[in-house]
This record gives sequence, structure tokens and C-alpha cells, in this order.
Amino acid sequence: MKSARDGVRRVGFLVGWILVATLVIGASAHASYQFVTEWGSRGSGDGRFVSPQGIAVDGAGNVYVADTWNHRIQKFDGSGAFLTKWGSEGTGDGQFSFPSSIAVGTSGNVYVADTDNHRIEKFDGSGTFLAAWGVEGSGDGEFRGPRGIAVDATGNVYVGERLNYRVQKFDGSGTFLTTWGSFGTGDGQFHFPEGVAVDAAGNVYVADAASDRIQKFDGNGTFVSKWGSRGSGDGQFYNPCGVAVDAAGNVYVTDVNLRVQKFDGNGAFLTKWGAQGTGRGEFGWVNALAVDFAGNVYVADTGNCRVQKFADLSPTALLLSWTGEPGYLNDGCDPDISEANTARPTFRVRVTDADGTEPKPVQVLLRRDGQQWRSYTLQPVPGTLTSAGRIYYLHLPEPLPPGRYKYRFRAKDETGFATGPATVWQFGPSTYSELSFSGEPGLEDGVRPNAGTADTTMFLWRVIYQDNDGDAPTYIHVRLWRDGTYYDTLRMVTLETAPDPIAGIAYSARRRLPAGEYAYEFRAADKDGRAHGPASQKLTGLTVTTAAPTALTGLTAVPTKAGAQVTFTLSTAAQVEARVLNVAGRPVATLCHNRECEAGTNTLRWSARSDSGLPAPTGTYVIEVSAKAADGNRSRALVTVRLQR
Repeated sequence: MKSARDGVRRVGFLVGWILVATLVIGASAHASYQFVTEWGSRGSGDGRFVSPQGIAVDGAGNVYVADTWNHRIQKFDGSGAFLTKWGSEGTGDGQFSFPSSIAVGTSGNVYVADTDNHRIEKFDGSGTFLAAWGVEGSGDGEFRGPRGIAVDATGNVYVGERLNYRVQKFDGSGTFLTTWGSFGTGDGQFHFPEGVAVDAAGNVYVADAASDRIQKFDGNGTFVSKWGSRGSGDGQFYNPCGVAVDAAGNVYVTDVNLRVQKFDGNGAFLTKWGAQGTGRGEFGWVNALAVDFAGNVYVADTGNCRVQKFADLSPTALLLSWTGEPGYLNDGCDPDISEANTARPTFRVRVTDADGTEPKPVQVLLRRDGQQWRSYTLQPVPGTLTSAGRIYYLHLPEPLPPGRYKYRFRAKDETGFATGPATVWQFGPSTYSELSFSGEPGLEDGVRPNAGTADTTMFLWRVIYQDNDGDAPTYIHVRLWRDGTYYDTLRMVTLETAPDPIAGIAYSARRRLPAGEYAYEFRAADKDGRAHGPASQKLTGLTVTTAAPTALTGLTAVPTKAGAQVTFTLSTAAQVEARVLNVAGRPVATLCHNRECEAGTNTLRWSARSDSGLPAPTGTYVIEVSAKAADGNRSRALVTVRLQR
């Protein structure tokens, strides 16, 4: 349930047109950026949208769109050809309630800000659910309407929260790392933070919407700089909501002025384009944008239910692009999978040089345990030269010694000068010696966790870990499967004392689980989330039963002379939140917040005034009521009412 200040979700056509009705925006776009293509229209079929509010691009140039009011994600190639989709409305794994933002990591995993479910969901590039984290609240790892989301080159995830006025940072598994921000207009404070973006150096850019500015931080939240003020001039903003960064560190921003502005990394204005309308290069309402490695800009044109693609046709456009899988080990495994130190990875990359000359040479650079280690030259694969470029290949000539590795590709010409930008750093491979897990899989109040129980029970997992080479891991995780499908990964914490310190270190984790049949195993990982040796044996037999849900029924709203009377029935006592929304989904008034209501019929009244005390205009409104029982179960209902004066 959201508070009345929640002005972030369900941005629709009416809001966009109301906000821009008083603005007159020039239609002249900068000559260097030109319209390339568009796709989408209003609807729920493949390739159609209803209020798309988030967009991201992966390393292969595929485009992911958060189709917000259809409660799903759609994936396209860079030309707009539909590839796949996933998601539906709900609270289960892989379901959404108004997803508003999306980001793709260097490994290809997709992170979605599931705004009304107050959580982040993680998928692979095909839409397979991998993990989720977050509940409603203001503590570490909790959210109230998460909006902006971005992933840095090392896999850390940054989430902007409009209603908690902060940014939270997590590792790629959802482990909380740090947070910064509070309500205000000072440096490092926010008034409705919206979009979030990260550049190659790890700097974080936040669209501070109600303060009409962009703020820049380092990766730990230290304030670096800011720019912008309210207005429609160059470098000014009116409620900036989308921000993206290209490979060269340039920053792109969208706002209610219905345009895209481009800046350098220090906030110096470079160019702009866009105007109000439905034509090419015009926008009906714009929320988010993304930039691929070639510098193409993709804009989620929310109000027109489409995506528009623009290209920088200036002479400074990038010369070099990289595509293709980053390589495989000789046994067919992905190179970030742990192997003994006999591993000889294979690296493969496709290089496209726009100026028609082949780079000499193409290299792969390896870092070992965070330090530069060695570089190797890749060879062109005969017969692979096409309009898409040429494939370069290397089977490592020597085994890798134990350690944690990252790699990236770069190209040089015959004089030794770089040809275009290098790729971002990738994880893997990692090589380690043997390790072992032991100890009971966990007890809770003397009951083994495979005993059937309701889903209000808190489960405890415990394991003893020993690494035979003495190099202790950064994290121990317990991986869970639910009804035969991967469910989640929980980070375990070190216990203060172990039953037998000689045997290893004891770790534990706690979690409530929804109903289902579960299996679990333990894994060790380094600080980057890479596997640290083999997993434990998979254990089965954990059964969780369903607790009785809370029912909210009979919701009605009847107009009165003083506003409206709202009536509803609860099956059990619960905490109730209720608010009034306009037809565009914008909050108008709060009727109650965490009110304790008894089982049976309950009544609320609306005075026909907004939270600011002003009379609400005549029209149709939506009453939203949500109930949360003591066991955590929720129920939600909506009803409309016509206010007349």
C-alpha cells in the first residue's frame, strides 16, 4: 500500500497532457540526432504497450521495455522486432504490479523495479526468474515504490526510491550494501528521486525530479556535483524523470518539457531534441531512455505507447562495436563457472569497425584478484567476415592459476593506438581448490525444517564451511528451489560461535517461505558473487503449507454532500490503508494509514478535499483500499465514485 504522496506510479495519458498543456516547446531538434525507427501502439498484443515507463539495452543491442500497465516485460532486437515477453499482474515470482523501471547488467541479467510490489526482481535475458528481494518499508533492503534502477560494471544494483527519498545499493544477489539520501533540497538530499544511471567509472546520476536537477555521486554515495533548475531553457528541467549514460560518459535526461537533453559527465549542455506531438521525434509523455554501445538512443514514449530510436550522425560517432558471446571454457561451460586450475578458457568476440578497416590486434585483458594480470592477442576466425563484422578467437595457451578473474576486449591499429572504446569488464573465469560443507541443515525451536508448517513460520538454515586452501569466501549462500523451480538465494551470516571451530566456520540464514515443496543447497561465493568451489549436496523435503488469507470484500463508495462514504468488509482484523486517486492514478487524498480495523463491516469518509486542504474538483475518482493481517497476508480492492458539487 502506498501513501498519498505516491505520485510515481501509473503515469498515464491524462497526466502527461495535463502537465504539458501550459508548456510551449520548440520543435527544432539538433541536427546530429535523427529519428531512425519506431515501434509499438496502444494495446496488449506482442509489440504493443500501455504506458511503457522503463527501457534498457543489453550488450548485444537487444531492447527491454517495462510495459507498465500491461504488467510485463517485452524484449526486442535493436530494430524493434519482437523477441519474447514475460510477466503478468500479481505478486508471485515473475509477476508484476506496475513495473516502472528496468536495467541490464554486463552478465545479461535483467533487473526490474516492481513498483507496487515494493521489490526488485531478477531474470536472465530470456525472462527466466532468478531472484527477488524487498518488502514495503523504509529499512535497509525495504522499499516504498522503487522507481529508478541501474547496474554498474561490477554487478552492483542501485535503486532510487521516490517515497523514501534515497538511493539503495545492493550486490547482484540483492544483499544490501549501503544507502544515501533524505528529504530536502541540499546536496545529497532528494525531493522525489526518479531515474538512476551509472557510468563506466562507477559514478551514479540521479534525476531529482521535484528539485528539477541532476545529482552526481560516486559509487558509495558521496556527493560529487549537480546541475539544473526549473525551466525550459538549455540545461533546465521540469520534473526530470529519465537519465542514461553512454559509453563515453555523456548523460541524457528526459523531463516534462517533452525533450531529450544531452550533457557531458560534468553537466555541460551539449544538445537537445524533441517536442510535443505524435510525429517522428515528438513525444506524448516521456519517462525513460537508454543508450547502446553504438550511441543509439532509445526513448520510451509513454504517452504515445511506443519506442523511438535515434542515432547520432555526427562525425564523432563511435567507430567500433562488440557483439557475440564472451567465450566458453573448453568443456562447454560458461567461463565464470569455477574450475580447477587446469582450466584453459576460450574467448570469442565479434568486432565491427564502422570505418571499414580491421583492427590490429584484438586483445583480451585479464585481471586476477582485482589486479591487472596479463593480455593476450586473439586471432581472426577464417570465413567469419560479414557485414556484421569478424569473429576473433583465443583458446588460452596456459592454465589459469587459482584466483578470481575479470576480462575485457580492446582493439588497436597498426600504430598501437586504440580503435574505438574497449568493452566493459566481464566476470570470470574463477578457479579454486577443494572446499567442503558439513553440519546439520538447520533447526528452528527444535523442529527440523522439513516438517510441514504454515507460511508464517520463520525457518533457520545452518551450515559449517571449511575451505582447504585457507582462502575464506566473502559470502555463503543457501539456494532454494520451490516445486522443482529455482526460487531464491539467501545470504548467510557468520555465527559468533561454531560447534567445532576446527571443523570450519558456522553460517546461518532465516526466511519465511510461501507454500510449496522446497529443496536447498549451500554455495560459497567471492565479493563479486562468483562461485567459490562446488556446492553442497542438494537437500529435499521442506514442505510449507498455506495460511488462511485475509479477505476484503464488499467495497462500495457512495457520494454524499460532504464527499463520499466508503464501506468494506474484512474477514479478519487487519491494518487498513485507503486513499483517493484521480483517473490518471495520481494520489489525491489519504483516508487512513495503518488503521487497525476489526473483522466485519467498516466505514471511512472522504471530505472531498485533497491532502493539501484544497477542494477536489468535480469528476470521477478511484478509492483504493488495502488490508494487511497480522500474519502478513494482504488483500486489495478498488472502486470508483463520482464527486459532484
